[in-house]
Amino acid sequence: MRTKKYFSKQEARDGRNAILRAAYAANPQKYRDNLNERRAKKRAELVAAGKIFRVKYSTAEERKAARKKTIARYYQKHRRKILSATKEYGAKNPERARVNLRNWRIRNKQRYRDNERRWIKENRDRVKATRKRSYLKHAEKYRANHRKWTKANRHRAYLHVSLRRESIRLHPESNKTAMLAIYSSAVSLTRSTGIPHSVDHLIPVRHGGWHHQDNLQVLESKMNHGKHANPFWLAPHMGIKDWRDVPRHLWPEALTPEYSRLIEQNKGVSIRWDTAA
Repeated sequence: MRTKKYFSKQEARDGRNAILRAAYAANPQKYRDNLNERRAKKRAELVAAGKIFRVKYSTAEERKAARKKTIARYYQKHRRKILSATKEYGAKNPERARVNLRNWRIRNKQRYRDNERRWIKENRDRVKATRKRSYLKHAEKYRANHRKWTKANRHRAYLHVSLRRESIRLHPESNKTAMLAIYSSAVSLTRSTGIPHSVDHLIPVRHGGWHHQDNLQVLESKMNHGKHANPFWLAPHMGIKDWRDVPRHLWPEALTPEYSRLIEQNKGVSIRWDTAA
């Protein structure tokens, strides 16, 4: 006599799900049509019973906006449940989860960038620790990439180094685009003439000079090094600037009295900003 085999509830559920998955794989469009038909029938019954109300929208944009609000409300109400289910799905289907995430990032580039910036701002310590671990693990790779980027973007690299070095004296009205153009000009002159050029602070930062585009100029490196951070250095000829060409509001407080005294002694000297001051 043949014995009857009994299944547990879980086994019966798994078998039923397997049959449904096979039917969906064989004809997915038919499955979607049946599902939409059942949903429409159920909604019509609820509307007839007065449990839900049909809302008419004048435009498709209004319908989309209302749908987004509904989804947002549902997400806020069931946030923990959705996150746990998403995490569980990602653990079971890692490859498919990566593909879905990549597709979402492609469709929502700006939203992804905004979310990433906000998360980094809110978790600075965690980001620093993660980046430090990654750098220690792949130090040689990081150095190689940094050397490659620096070689291709020398003017940007010089500006970044300068901003880190003079970050305390960075003027609030400074324009990074204008400063980047000055550093780019120094690199271009070095390449075209073969003579090393560098960016000079008219009033040295060591003596309170600001890191500002009106306090910068491109000089030959030999002449720049010959200044020796002298705040009273005078240009040897026309075409080269010195502290007299810096606007008054960029003068350091400690040097303002001495600069004013020197200007009074040399009233006949033509100064670009003196008439506007």
